[in-house]
Amino acid sequence: MDVERRTWIAVGAVLAAVACVSPALAEDSAPWGAPCTSQVVASPFARWADGQPYTLVPGGTFESSDSWTLASGAAIVGGNEPFDVHGPGEKSSLLLPPGASATSKPMCVSLQHPTIRMFVRNLGSKFSFFRMQAIYQASDGNLRTVEFAKLAASPAWRPSPAIPYLVNVDVPLDGNGTTAVAFRFTGLSGVTMVDDVYVDPRAWH
Repeated sequence: MDVERRTWIAVGAVLAAVACVSPALAEDSAPWGAPCTSQVVASPFARWADGQPYTLVPGGTFESSDSWTLASGAAIVGGNEPFDVHGPGEKSSLLLPPGASATSKPMCVSLQHPTIRMFVRNLGSKFSFFRMQAIYQASDGNLRTVEFAKLAASPAWRPSPAIPYLVNVDVPLDGNGTTAVAFRFTGLSGVTMVDDVYVDPRAWH
């Protein structure tokens, strides 16, 4: 594994799933049935030698907080990633100080939606780290949370690696082979900015 990859991703293996019900998500069960068929794909990381099509996580541009539940100091702030991969004119990103968290609305995925990728920046003098978790509805109807990575950021905006998030997680699939997953980012150390969050929908290539 090269130095850059060791720097950018501190933990790539999936940890044991821990049951966790999120009140903000559990109040409305409808989003957990959203279809995959209407997803729009693009290649936002092509200039970094990744031409795979990706689809945007709900609200993944952070131009508003409508699709995210923000807690403990997480905020939408000025300062977009400078590459304008989603489009020109965007002005905002997610700010994660230590202990702060942001949880997305659920989106439809399959086991062939294997990776998540985004842009990150550290606002401090040293590396900042944040935790990445996937939330899904188990067969018993409860929401469960699994940590799949800890990610570090450097002082300049850069794309993260493509990070697998459903490896070895027992996610129940419907008759179409799909399920729904929400993402939670939690600041651990330093102050991190996050922008333009995508997943790779290989099932629909």
